[in-house]
Amino acid sequence: MTEEQRSQMLKNFCNTCIKPSLNIECGKVFQRFFLESIQCPSELSETHQICTYCLELHRKDYNHVSNCIFIRNQLTIRAVGWATPTSTKILNNLHKINFTYTHPVSNLLVAFLQNFLWSDSVIVPIPLGNSISETNGWFQVVSGVSSYFRSEIVPAIIRNKKKSTRQSNFQERQILTKNEYELDKNVAVKLSNKRIFLLDDNITTGATILHAVNLLRATNHIEIIPVAIERYVSPRILQRCTGLSIEEKNCIFHLPQRLPEV
Repeated sequence: MTEEQRSQMLKNFCNTCIKPSLNIECGKVFQRFFLESIQCPSELSETHQICTYCLELHRKDYNHVSNCIFIRNQLTIRAVGWATPTSTKILNNLHKINFTYTHPVSNLLVAFLQNFLWSDSVIVPIPLGNSISETNGWFQVVSGVSSYFRSEIVPAIIRNKKKSTRQSNFQERQILTKNEYELDKNVAVKLSNKRIFLLDDNITTGATILHAVNLLRATNHIEIIPVAIERYVSPRILQRCTGLSIEEKNCIFHLPQRLPEV
């Protein structure tokens, strides 16, 4: 593949994400696309709703307000969209050195964030591993956003990963994140009198990004704006909502898709 063909492929891929046509065939009502506002699917609108603070889908008869950690902490999450099979594959490769989709993912975040006020702003990325490596995909994506808005990257959050949090619930994740993430006080001095854009790849329970916000609140900042590429909805939650089996959910929401070869 020539450089020109590769460039065109990435451009087409990016445009598809930014200007999607929502496909709800075969019950793919939860298969959200980048930059589409997160709303409760019409099929569930009578029984469910989306929390505007944490973006969690919950039943209307559930006392969500008293249990929402983001309401309690006066924190609003911004997310680009729900996961799709393709975006999940992209995010799973963010930690790799040879990440191919830096420009599309960076452009998605830029399109999402361009209406925010960027004067006196810095970017604080939540590390995917034990360090922010300048060679992995996540750093390259964040660098693309930084370059566009001319905003400095401040790696003020340090991670010492000891155990995977993938299968943990919120309570377990809270304990793990408190032990894993800490504030680099030497670096954090750069956050004084700054608007902080806290970037994460995705939100599952919200415990990680909430802990990161609480760490950053110790700084003399102007504002903290937490942003994620996607808000992940697990098959178990979907099953509770619509009554479909896990197998049916896997069929609908985890269709195998190949990314373009480059």
